Amino acid sequence: MKVVAFEPDPTALKILRDRFGNDERVTIIAKAVGGAARTATLYQRPDTQKNVRMTEWSSLFEVPEHADGRAIEVEAIDLVQFLKGLGEPIAVVKMDIEGAEAECIESMLNDGIYRSIGHVLVETHERLSQDLANRIAALRDRIGREGINNIDLGWG
Repeated sequence: MKVVAFEPDPTALKILRDRFGNDERVTIIAKAVGGAARTATLYQRPDTQKNVRMTEWSSLFEVPEHADGRAIEVEAIDLVQFLKGLGEPIAVVKMDIEGAEAECIESMLNDGIYRSIGHVLVETHERLSQDLANRIAALRDRIGREGINNIDLGWG
C-alpha cells in the first residue's frame, strides 16, 4: 500500500522523515489537514523545544498544555479536495490530528467522499474544548442516524 502522511509539526516532521523519508511507498507532506485550505496556527507544548523527541499534543487548538509553548504558522490543506485529487481507491484514512478531526469529518460527510473510502479511523479529542466535544457528539449522532458504518470515531 501507499501511505500519505501529513505532518505540520517541524519536530515530528523531522522524525517522520528520518524514519520513512527513503521509503518509496510513503509520501510525507509538511502541512496540516482541515476542512478548508488556509493558514493555521499550530501550538506546541513547551517541552517540544527542550526534548527533540517530544512531539505529543501539537495542535491547531490552543489548550493549557500549550502555555509557554511555541505557536507557528502552518499551511492546512482541504482534506476533501486532496482526497478527490488522488484519483485512486482509498483503503484507509487514519486521523490523529488533535482536534482538527471535527472539521475534517464534517467536510467529508457534507461532501459524501466518505462513501468512496474503505475505512475512516479517527481518534477524537473532545477533551480539548466544549465546542469540540459538542461537534464530536453531533458527528456521532449523525453517523448513527445515517447508518454510516465506515467511519469509526472510537479509534485510538
